[in-house]
Amino acid sequence: MRETKALRAARYCGFAERTYGISAADALALASLADALHRWHERLCTDTEEEDSGRCYIVNGWSGRRFPTRNTGKRIRTQVARILTRYPALRFYEQGDPRGCALYIVPADMANPDATYTRGLACTY
Repeated sequence: MRETKALRAARYCGFAERTYGISAADALALASLADALHRWHERLCTDTEEEDSGRCYIVNGWSGRRFPTRNTGKRIRTQVARILTRYPALRFYEQGDPRGCALYIVPADMANPDATYTRGLACTY
């Protein structure tokens, strides 16, 4: 039997609430933001450049010309931080590699960042 997305989302929300005390609405919002962040990381690998100053450009593959665009990654990070202000014992870790999950929620006191993948909550469903 194939699992539906609604069933996966329900299981994810229950796990987030039991493990870290994150409400179901916030868990779904974080998963949606993680999907958007994943798509942003894919664009950064193909046709978008992000400068240290925060400005972003889409680069034309033929001419090399740069066109300004919105910094979607910065907007998503701000929304995630706004949600996590309700949970002071948690922080987020962003993985920039588009081959895996883009957003993890981890305890704020976690000293070893390598444990993100085992102790953190992957925001996906």
